[in-house]
Amino acid sequence: MEAAEKIGHRLARKYYGIDADDITQEVLLAALKEWAFLSRLDDKTREAVLYKKGKVYCFKELDHAIKASGQWIYTSDVVSELLPHLFQDVSAWLETPTPDRDDTHRSGGRAVYLWDIREAFKRLNDRETDVLTYRYRDGQKLNSADRAACSRAVEKICRVLNRHFAARTDRHQGPGNRTVIGNAQAQYQTRVDIDGA
Repeated sequence: MEAAEKIGHRLARKYYGIDADDITQEVLLAALKEWAFLSRLDDKTREAVLYKKGKVYCFKELDHAIKASGQWIYTSDVVSELLPHLFQDVSAWLETPTPDRDDTHRSGGRAVYLWDIREAFKRLNDRETDVLTYRYRDGQKLNSADRAACSRAVEKICRVLNRHFAARTDRHQGPGNRTVIGNAQAQYQTRVDIDGA
């Protein structure tokens, strides 16, 4: 049970918008379904198998959320993969292929994601930018405190990039449930949605 909760919380930090309890429940269900196999494994291997099961659930949930919203959701894995390219000259972004196909900026490509990450990067504090620069631009090894700070900075970038998605889904109350608001309130809400202020 503790291992499943730990996996749930770890994956919830990586995959934005998926509740840790939901992940934990899926991991526990997978453990029950495959207990005959899992009981023969040592603890570390069993946890690795369950982590992979939780990750599969997260991918399915993210895929569903992306299809339902029509918006890209940034995960810490994606941001970590793209951060080394953030420190290249912008012209190099145009030729960087996407992971799934040789796709340049002319048809979408990673450049769009890098521009988003660059804007989110500007919202980090000095300590966060320093540790990310040290790790991803300079390629330096980090001590445990810096690794934790780096991980938190990547998670912060994800929160900044995904905040519009969360705000839109949290406010939606279903069809026919709109509330009438005044013009001034609508303008204010639009400003908050756009600026995040």
